[in-house]
Amino acid sequence: MHAFKSLMLHAIVALALLSGAGPLLASPVYHISIDARGLSGQGYLDFLFTGLGSAAAADVRLTNFSGDFDRSTYTASNAQGSLDAGVTIHNDTGWNEFGQLANLGGLLTFDVQFDVADDPAAGDPAAGAPAAAGSSLSIALLDPDLVHYAAGTGGDMVTFQVYPGQPPSFTASDRAAVVPEPATLAQMAAGLVLLGAVRRRRR
Repeated sequence: MHAFKSLMLHAIVALALLSGAGPLLASPVYHISIDARGLSGQGYLDFLFTGLGSAAAADVRLTNFSGDFDRSTYTASNAQGSLDAGVTIHNDTGWNEFGQLANLGGLLTFDVQFDVADDPAAGDPAAGAPAAAGSSLSIALLDPDLVHYAAGTGGDMVTFQVYPGQPPSFTASDRAAVVPEPATLAQMAAGLVLLGAVRRRRR
């Protein structure tokens, strides 16, 4: 009976760890801060998500916005949502864009998470087969005309490159900070606590 209870407890621990590890490996959350201090006036916090060539289907989810935002938004093609409900942008070869007007001069923060479909047509680049095309997310501060970069910025704040089966890669300007945060870190911590409890019981 003791062996059965021990087996069941180990199974619960394994499930807790796996439930936390799956999303950790597949879809990390990136917490991003844009430092707009020293800038003035209004500008759009702009997100442009574009598939490169025949890219695998992908979505980017934008949530947890914080900052001095205005009510005006701009959407194009496969972008929908709001600051409160979250924004989803689907990649395409078209112009998939979401812009949120903000009063510059402080910090603008938000979370980014990608969902990329597996691409069965992708080959093994190491074997000389064609690799799957990726998608690109560009995050910038634009003037209210949505054409030029906001005064005091000289380019994109953050750029992500996303490919099937690979973790996203990114570059960031000196005004941006990108911190990967496991979406299910609490679940993994719970699993580790249970594992510690099992070891203490065995002792």
